[in-house]
Amino acid sequence: MMRKKKTLTLKKSKKVKNYNMIELLKIIFSEKKDKNSRVIPASLSIKNQKELIDLEEKNRLDLYKYDDLLSMVEISDSKFKVIYEISILVIDRKNKMNESIRLSLLNFCILTVSKCSILKTKNQENIYKDFLESNYLSQLTNEVNNKYDKRISGLRVVREKQITTENNKSTNESHTTEKYQKDKSDLESQRDNVISIGAIYGLFNNIVNHRDIIDYFVEYFYRYNSVDDVEVSLYIIKNRNKNEIKKTLFFYKQQLINKDKEVINIQQQMSVKSQEYSSLQKKVKKAEDHLNNLNTKNRELSSEIQGLKEYINELGQDEKAKRVHLHDATERARAKAVNLLAEDVLEPIKICLSALKRERPKVDVASHHLELIEENVEKGLKWFKK
Repeated sequence: MMRKKKTLTLKKSKKVKNYNMIELLKIIFSEKKDKNSRVIPASLSIKNQKELIDLEEKNRLDLYKYDDLLSMVEISDSKFKVIYEISILVIDRKNKMNESIRLSLLNFCILTVSKCSILKTKNQENIYKDFLESNYLSQLTNEVNNKYDKRISGLRVVREKQITTENNKSTNESHTTEKYQKDKSDLESQRDNVISIGAIYGLFNNIVNHRDIIDYFVEYFYRYNSVDDVEVSLYIIKNRNKNEIKKTLFFYKQQLINKDKEVINIQQQMSVKSQEYSSLQKKVKKAEDHLNNLNTKNRELSSEIQGLKEYINELGQDEKAKRVHLHDATERARAKAVNLLAEDVLEPIKICLSALKRERPKVDVASHHLELIEENVEKGLKWFKK
């Protein structure tokens, strides 16, 4: 019995359609409903991601002309979950996507968020430009939180009014409360995605870097949340095989290691600085002691100088007095000498000479006056010898 030969048949390969950007986004955000006619939230499949990554620049279209696409997002992605995922794709696949495509997709995400009625600002095409002046992440989170808090407060007021009305009608309030909780949860999810997209916008435009975002949100969640060891450990056990958990734990473990190294380094620096400080203190003490010694010597020298000044001043005064006294004594001696010579010597000599020049000299007269001269000179010599 002869076997029939198998014939090979080539399967026709499916023709891959190259969508442009708008067509692809419309597929992602097209409205789909379940069997109960409820809208199924849009999702970004791996296939969608690959198609977005592979988009070429020629497939880029002007997004601002397509308001119907924004309306589709409002229905199928009211929480901006897929919008956030697309913006993450723009950052995460930076090296695999065309730069022009990346920019267009991010602009689409920003435009979609900016059209949200809760976030009315002066920049209707990019709300994030309102926060560029300073402290971008802080302004972003504070302003967005404030706007959503107001809307959630409004929902609470409406709920309370409805409950009051239902109570008056003796109806059950559980439906109203359930709807409020769902709307509140949806708004909180939308708010979180708006803030996350803003952080991505900041990264894309170099307004902030990755470390800025890590530091800010760690501090932010630390201030506004609290967890215990049980919650954290159980969450890690449950999600231990997820790459995100592994990377996060590794990141913070590495941060702790780096911090420990920094602490050791700082402690070593502090030890060196402490030794330097101790050495400086000793030098300062030595300098202060030396200065005190100099001050003591300075005071002693100042006292000596003052004593010398006073002594010199006294000497000067004594010398002055002596000069005055000497001058007076000299004047008295001169007057005495003049008086002695003029009256007690010169005058008697004249009389003696006159007596001796006579024809009959009167020697006795001359002798008498010479005796007087001798007596006066002796008295004068005694006075000068005092």
